[in-house]
Amino acid sequence: MDISVQTPSSLFTLFLDQPPSCLEFCPTAPDHLLISTYLLNEVPEEGSPAPTQVRTGSLQLFKLDTHSCQLSPVQSLPLDSAVFDFQFSPRDPSLFAVALSKSVVSLYRIEISNDELNLSARIVFVRSINIHEDAAQLALCLAWIPTGSRQQNKEDTPDIKDGFAVSFSDGRVSVFYTKSDIGTHDDAKLSEIQLGGFPIESTGDEQLPVLFAGNDMHHIRGATLTEMDCTDDVSSRSWQLDDRGRHHDAGVTAILPLFADETGIIILTGSYDENIRVYHFKGRAEVLASKNLGGGVWRLRLIQIEDSQATDIRSRHYQSDLDLRRSYLILASCMHGGARLLRVSYFASRGNSQDGEGKWEINLLAEFKEHQSMNYASDFYRGGQKGDGPENSAEECPVLCVTSSFYDKRVCVWKANI
Repeated sequence: MDISVQTPSSLFTLFLDQPPSCLEFCPTAPDHLLISTYLLNEVPEEGSPAPTQVRTGSLQLFKLDTHSCQLSPVQSLPLDSAVFDFQFSPRDPSLFAVALSKSVVSLYRIEISNDELNLSARIVFVRSINIHEDAAQLALCLAWIPTGSRQQNKEDTPDIKDGFAVSFSDGRVSVFYTKSDIGTHDDAKLSEIQLGGFPIESTGDEQLPVLFAGNDMHHIRGATLTEMDCTDDVSSRSWQLDDRGRHHDAGVTAILPLFADETGIIILTGSYDENIRVYHFKGRAEVLASKNLGGGVWRLRLIQIEDSQATDIRSRHYQSDLDLRRSYLILASCMHGGARLLRVSYFASRGNSQDGEGKWEINLLAEFKEHQSMNYASDFYRGGQKGDGPENSAEECPVLCVTSSFYDKRVCVWKANI
């Protein structure tokens, strides 16, 4: 049962010149927000009954004033393609990859200059990579591959240094990897593996690097990347695990890995069926908990993990003979439903230390309802964890969120006292 649900109001609102597709605070410049846009225009073509679809976009950088909660524009880069997705690299957090509508992934950096007065950041182009033989195929979702991946039967060769997976509008997923630095201006040689499905997400566990993909047929698939079966030529392989669409009532739109144990991997999933699920992905997958959020669950952000030692104060909200072992604070983008803050909690019987043998609960903490169209992109302010960001205490702003809506081009800043 949900505790009292907050309904915060916006502290600041701005309207972009194009619809926002993704947004995220920059890891190396915590008070800078990167927003991508996606604009589809239909241009009449002489002699053709159907107009030509032209997709363009942009990368826009804003700076957050943590006292006024206002966003100020810093930089805007127009693009001749629309942006479907971008992700910061887990290896080099200044580097980010952008999935573009013309089957291209472009790499950029956030460069920082730090003078005596303030810290400033800017977007710098690095390189573009053609990733599909058919430029008409759209690059949809992108995920960096985790560390620990290597080529099968290639123990005497260096580990794969870097790479990413991309899903396409034709249903294909390709994994691109290199043994050199991908974030240089040089054209580092990329090898490719072809799979299938979207959206995509990867775990960061070096002992068990796994790539996940969902699709519109309700499936979730997984492939372990510890041994990548490929040569310099493109080769195909099957997904190693497929739930065959048994546990979702519509297409799978978001996947967030939580943790792995000897029995499988616990993930959160979002779906067009408007439900978020705690999902045990294994040979015989099962749903451990679910909740309807009132909108298609498009994107999931993990804000915080708390173990049992840190969650004693929160246990009073739960009337149960089970001990609270772990909880996850989640920000969900729920399309026409707006944004949601959730707590996903795991309980176990007293004296039982085994993961997976207890009970999972999903509780709604806050819902933001000011968006007038699809909420596809949301993020939360992480602050200056390394001392290089603005001074802002947790008491002042427990959870500061920036969320957006597509068709009305709205970006809102709001906070909730969690």
